[in-house]
Amino acid sequence: MVLSAREPADLIGVVPYLLGFHPTESLVAVFLRQRRVEVTARMDLVATESVDGLIAHLELVSQRVGTRTLVLLGYSAEEKIRQTLTDLGPALPFDLVDILAVGPHRWWSVLCDGDCCPSEGTPYDIGSHLLAAEAVLAGMPTASARDEIAALTAGPEPDEMDRLTRMSDACEARLAGASHRRRRQRMRRGVQRGLGASGPSDLEAIELAVLAAEVAIRDVAWAMMTREEADSHVALWRHVVALTPAPYEPAPLGLLAMAGWLSGNGALLNCCIDRLEEIAPDYSLLSLCRDISESAVPPSCFDELSGDLRALAG
Repeated sequence: MVLSAREPADLIGVVPYLLGFHPTESLVAVFLRQRRVEVTARMDLVATESVDGLIAHLELVSQRVGTRTLVLLGYSAEEKIRQTLTDLGPALPFDLVDILAVGPHRWWSVLCDGDCCPSEGTPYDIGSHLLAAEAVLAGMPTASARDEIAALTAGPEPDEMDRLTRMSDACEARLAGASHRRRRQRMRRGVQRGLGASGPSDLEAIELAVLAAEVAIRDVAWAMMTREEADSHVALWRHVVALTPAPYEPAPLGLLAMAGWLSGNGALLNCCIDRLEEIAPDYSLLSLCRDISESAVPPSCFDELSGDLRALAG
C-alpha cells in the first residue's frame, strides 16, 4: 500500500501503523520521496544524546532507501523535547522537510518560525485521522504500546513449561532416527499444515520447533516464506514461539523475525531481536536480523535472495 503524506498531521496519524505500535519516548525518522513514505526508522529518544551516532545511523538508512529527504518526529510527554529537537535540527545534514515534537495530545513544528503553529501546539486525534483509517482498512497492524508486541515473543506461560518440555523431549526422541531428507519433508509438510486456517496443534507446533533447531531444516521453513503470505507465516510462528520451551526457542524466534520483516512489521522484527539477544546472543540468524533492522532493509530485498535460499533448502 502507498501512503501519501501531505502535511504533518498525516504523518502523525499514520506513524503508529507504519511502526506497528504507538511510539513513546521515541525518535522516528520518516524518509520520503515525492511525499511518499519510503521507510520509517524508530530509535529510543536517548539517540539524541549522540549526534554523531544518530547521523551515522540515518546515513545508513538514507543510503539504503536512496533518499535524503525526511521528517523527524520526537515523541515524548516531556516539554523539553521541543528544545532538544530545536538544538538537534541544524546538526543534521539531511533535507529536513520538518521536525515535529509530538506530545500525548498536541504537536509542534520546531522549524516553524512564523504563525503557522500556535504556541500551545496543534491538537491531534490519531483515531479519527483519515490516513489512519485508510491504514486500518488496509490491514496494517498496530498495538497501543511496544510492550504488547514484545509479549508475543516471550514464549510459554510458566505454568505450561513442564508440559511443553515433556512434549519437546518426546518429540526429540521420536525424530532422533529420522534422516535429513525425512526431517526436511516433515518440516515442509508441517509448515503447510500450520498455514491452514486452524493453525498447528500443540504437538505440531512443538515438532516444528524441534525440527528447526537444525539450521538446514530451519531454512526449509524460511525458504517457504513469501511476501504475499507473510502474515500467515507470522501467525504460524507466533503460535510456535508461544509454545516453545528451552532450548528450542531461537529458531522459531528467528523465523518469526523474518516473517515480521516480510510483513512490514518492523516492531515485531525488533522485539524478536531483543528476545534473541537475551537468550541466544550468538544465534546464527540474529546478525542478519540486526543488519535488516539497522539498515532499514525493505522487504522487497527478500526477492533477491529467496531463490538462492530455496535452492539451498532443497
